[in-house]
Amino acid sequence: MNTKQDTRRSKWISIVNEFNNSKLTQAEFSRKNDLDAKQLSSWVRKLKHNGLLNQETIQEWVALKSQTPQEFGVNSPSTLNIKIGCATIEVQDGFNSSLLVQVVDTLRSIC
Repeated sequence: MNTKQDTRRSKWISIVNEFNNSKLTQAEFSRKNDLDAKQLSSWVRKLKHNGLLNQETIQEWVALKSQTPQEFGVNSPSTLNIKIGCATIEVQDGFNSSLLVQVVDTLRSIC
C-alpha cells in the first residue's frame, strides 16, 4: 500500500477511534466535527471489518458453540489455539494471562 493510502487510513483510524470514544451518534459526531456522515459510516464499517480499531473502542460478544476437544480434533482438553490475523497462539493450562493479553494486543496492532 502506498504512503498516501496509509496516511489516509491512519487519519480515519484516529477519527473513528475518537468517534467510538465520544458516545455520540454518527450524525452528531459528523456534525460536530464537520464530517460527511456517510463517509464516517463507511470507514467505521471498513475498519471494524478489518480489525483496525483499538481494542478498547469496540466491545462485542461472540457466540461460541461448545464442543468436546475430540470434535475439534484436539487430543488434550488443556490446549487452546487462538488465531489472530496471520498468527496462531497455542495456550495451555497454567498460562500467564497478563502475558497473553500483551501478546494479543501486540498481534492485533500488527496483523
